Amino acid sequence: NETIIDFKNGIWRQGAYTGQPLRFIMFSALNHHSTYCGMTSTVKNYLGIADLSGGPDPHSGGLLTGSYYNFHSFPFDKWAPGPRPGMLGKAVGFFMKSIRKADLNITTAEWLGLVSRTEPPVARTRAVLASTDPVALDFHGAKYLLYPNSKLWIHNPEDERSPLYQYLLECARAGGGIIDETQVAVKSYDLGRQRFQKEKELVLRAERQWGTDFKMLLKYFVLRMGMV
Repeated sequence: NETIIDFKNGIWRQGAYTGQPLRFIMFSALNHHSTYCGMTSTVKNYLGIADLSGGPDPHSGGLLTGSYYNFHSFPFDKWAPGPRPGMLGKAVGFFMKSIRKADLNITTAEWLGLVSRTEPPVARTRAVLASTDPVALDFHGAKYLLYPNSKLWIHNPEDERSPLYQYLLECARAGGGIIDETQVAVKSYDLGRQRFQKEKELVLRAERQWGTDFKMLLKYFVLRMGMV
């Protein structure tokens, strides 16, 4: 018998919804991702849930049918040079509120890509993050892991100019979670020391490996100097 998982309404089998409990767990990785969103982690990972047929841009093949576009195309604007910061978060927040939000979000941060998702330079923070709130989780990962190691303004979730701040804010406003960290309880456990960390110990500065790819190193330098 064919079983279909409907994100909004649950499990469908033999012509009807079963009412069977369904748990949705989101797994993501924490890395740099472009100058229009800054970072990829839990919130941006939602763009991988839905159909990406036709490519990401509705004005160059991303149209699905009629006036419907694939989910990934929402950050784009025909009149803007590329994806618009903030639109990504608003689209994902709307999806979370109207369709479904994960019951648990788990982010791996063993290695952090500082200017890429696949190539050095990288920082090895040896961390795993988990939360029921995707916005709070991404805010924490950016503030205490990625930004302290990359020192790139586009990774700073508290810099109102940064694309990361803009899309987390819009996601929170659309009902995706909490961006104000004073409203979030954080528990951080250090396995090496076998104890919970204090607030002043939350920043994880790690060993960085720079690699030998000239283009990646140049990209880091350009971003570090704020040339974008």
